[in-house]
Amino acid sequence: MWQPIDTAPKDGTHILAFPVLLDVACVVSWHGSRQAGYWRLPMTDKITPYMPTMWMPVPMPSWVATTHDPSRDIMDGRGRRDITKNPHTK
Repeated sequence: MWQPIDTAPKDGTHILAFPVLLDVACVVSWHGSRQAGYWRLPMTDKITPYMPTMWMPVPMPSWVATTHDPSRDIMDGRGRRDITKNPHTK
């Protein structure tokens, strides 16, 4: 569910934000302190061209949703699930 951008996490968490590029939703993360900073595109580290007004958590990939076992989660350095390391495949 879309939420107002002022409620988005500002701790480096990747979120899905709208609008970022014209009328397109993109994954972004906050760079800076909670009071001062900017939304940036994680693949390029460029500042978003438009100020997003809405956000939502990044949806889980379908392979995670269908095979997810929380007891096998691999966490990143901030205590969040690291979906780049899929413990469900060989």
